[in-house]
Amino acid sequence: MPRPRFYRLPSERQRELLEIAANAFARDGFEGASYNQILEDIGLSKGSAYYTFEGKADLFAEVLRRELQAAMDAIPPPEIETDPQAYWDGMRGWFETSLRFADAHPRVVALTRAFLQAQSSGQLPPLTDELERLLAGWMKAAIVAGQAAGAVRSDLEIDLLASLVSATVGILDGDLFARGFPRSPAALEHAVELYLDTLKRLIERRAE
Repeated sequence: MPRPRFYRLPSERQRELLEIAANAFARDGFEGASYNQILEDIGLSKGSAYYTFEGKADLFAEVLRRELQAAMDAIPPPEIETDPQAYWDGMRGWFETSLRFADAHPRVVALTRAFLQAQSSGQLPPLTDELERLLAGWMKAAIVAGQAAGAVRSDLEIDLLASLVSATVGILDGDLFARGFPRSPAALEHAVELYLDTLKRLIERRAE
């Protein structure tokens, strides 16, 4: 987390600092971006930066945290349904909306790719843990709603199902961003089908 001095800055100044940093990380990735150059661009000396951020990883974490929170606010989870078909239709719609949002916001895609690349090399462990908890929490709520609708299996513990789903979605995300984000409507539709089919194979309630 940023140091207290960051939060004492005017909100406009906070946004300015993070906007400049976000563009640098999106363009050059986490490893490629120069922390010293970012500090110069945002007008912070190394001495001042020490009292504002703990370092490059802390700055990147705050950038990604805010970008993803804005994305989540723009893509609310599907409404709770009481019918299995309606539940899966809602999940399909949510995947479609999420991927189309990403398609319209290339900086979010670039920052996510930068995070996944840094994550694979063992960097940013606190941020990784935080995002995994966030995703698992959202998945847990979606699973509970799916079980209430009779769409999701109930033979496994909720926490185990949430962990399986969040790990699987994370793997699919990594593959999607590594291969290049799908730009055409057909490619986007294929990605939606992949996410939905994989999720259904993993947690869909089967006829007894």
